[in-house]
Amino acid sequence: MTYEEWNASDEFRLKLYLADERATKQESALDALLEIFEHQQGFLLPEKVLTSGRPAKYSRAQARKALAKESAWPRSLWLKREGSPEMSVCLSWNTRWVRLEIIVYVRPLASLRQEDSHLERAQQIVSLVRSLCTRFPVSYGYAHSVVDLASYDTTYPESASDLVPPPFVCWLNLFGRELVDTLGREHVLSLPIHHLEVLENGSVFFLTRPSMRDFDSHEARLAQARALCHLRPELPLQDTLDSLLQRSRVFQPLAPAFQPEVAPLFHLLIGKAGLEQRRERMERFNAFAPPPISECLPASEAPPCDVADPQAAIRLYQGFHAERLSALLHKDLPDVVAQTPDTLPAVDDYVTHESWAFSNADVLEADCIPMLGGHLGLLLVRHLGGRWVPRQRLEEVQVIVGSTAWLPFLRARHLMEALRKSRDNLLGCSLTQLYLTAAREAAAPS
Repeated sequence: MTYEEWNASDEFRLKLYLADERATKQESALDALLEIFEHQQGFLLPEKVLTSGRPAKYSRAQARKALAKESAWPRSLWLKREGSPEMSVCLSWNTRWVRLEIIVYVRPLASLRQEDSHLERAQQIVSLVRSLCTRFPVSYGYAHSVVDLASYDTTYPESASDLVPPPFVCWLNLFGRELVDTLGREHVLSLPIHHLEVLENGSVFFLTRPSMRDFDSHEARLAQARALCHLRPELPLQDTLDSLLQRSRVFQPLAPAFQPEVAPLFHLLIGKAGLEQRRERMERFNAFAPPPISECLPASEAPPCDVADPQAAIRLYQGFHAERLSALLHKDLPDVVAQTPDTLPAVDDYVTHESWAFSNADVLEADCIPMLGGHLGLLLVRHLGGRWVPRQRLEEVQVIVGSTAWLPFLRARHLMEALRKSRDNLLGCSLTQLYLTAAREAAAPS
């Protein structure tokens, strides 16, 4: 997984709070806000207005029309630009705190970290902030990685007075005049920071680094730590830096070293995880050794068929149970219809997150276990040259592959039993693991 793929789920968020009553009046503020965004260039220039129906081409008239349809508070207007990067703007008027919130998202954040454009895009963001803060009385604001913000133990407070002391420092930080005066103007202006700018209205914004390109680097974290400890002298610099560096590990890719029998499932689970979970999952999966398959026995020791009509039983396993699974999942997992082994990880993940294991006993016995076991057995037969050995008890039904008798329905039962205890038990009892173990043994020289 490349650095860009690893971080693809992260996004950039700029959020500004305007607590002055004049700025919250839509009639006076909307035109001025739209004018500022209309003068932006490149990825910050809106192209569409999001409405309750289809998005409309951006115009002030469409923006006013969309906002007028908002009846509940907070009243919000969404603007958007598609492409790479994708940009969206939310203007939200909230009467409870008598304020206007301006939120800008850029997706993915990696688009602001590219070697050939990171400085230019950072300057465009700074220019937007400067324009907004010059025209409107911003009380405070910030711009940073959404994933990194989510890792803090606190959230940004609802009022400027709650920002004393500041809970953390981001890549871009804006303090309104009131907040600067509360913290001490000289103290704020002496911040050891990459760039600090004082606006005519008394607000101050500052950057820890020239751009977002290296916001998770040691240099950037040290800059954050020094700025935060300057504003909060009671914080130890080394402890603050260590905490920031620990969070940076989330953004550093870790190479997979999965056991081959579970690797496809683990890759799927890593790909579905949010960036904030990915590193922890990768470390856990790399260290995980699945228990040996218990749902098998030597073919020479396997009990023989004990049903009167073996072909009817096989038609039940393949033509009814396995086909029912395909019919049930064809909308959510269309590839399952092809009945190929590479869909097993998706089936494992689906039944886990859809909580099949918590179905009532009748559904488990009549539907869940037979469908999953039939699907697994069908794959062993079609793709590994297996042979069904029907039995009256479903858990004893075998598929002989080479010198081993595999018990697909017993594996399905064990999967359901394990998932009732914990979803994490999927790692050690998946259908994927049994099939790939059988495939490895079938491919081994005699």
